Amino acid sequence: MIDSRLKDRAQAALKDKTLLNSLLHEATVKADANKGKIRSIWSHLKALARMLRAWAGGQYREVPWRSLVGALAALIYFVNPFDLVPDFLIVGLADDALFVGWVLASVQTDLSKFLLWEKTIVIPPETRPRSSSETP
Repeated sequence: MIDSRLKDRAQAALKDKTLLNSLLHEATVKADANKGKIRSIWSHLKALARMLRAWAGGQYREVPWRSLVGALAALIYFVNPFDLVPDFLIVGLADDALFVGWVLASVQTDLSKFLLWEKTIVIPPETRPRSSSETP
């Protein structure tokens, strides 16, 4: 079960787009900065953030409230440097990976549906991220 304080923070952030976008940005930056340390969950953590961003932007609304709260709670826990095991310790991201992994297992069906939906959307060329092989 998710701690009630974490659940309350997640629910509040889902109702405040500014806070939600700030948390999504912070989680994405931290995930990218620690990719090597969290490689087992990195791509799924990024997918959670994309799903929440698509939900907040109104592009994808097929996510149950419980999954939204769980996904955001995982990201909040991930960005908190002083969680169960502080991130500055050598094994500091291990608890983050365990918690995020547990949440991923609980929202797997909804995340899989989102990933399928994501493959079907058309992204305008001007908004697509450039690959490293493309020249500016």
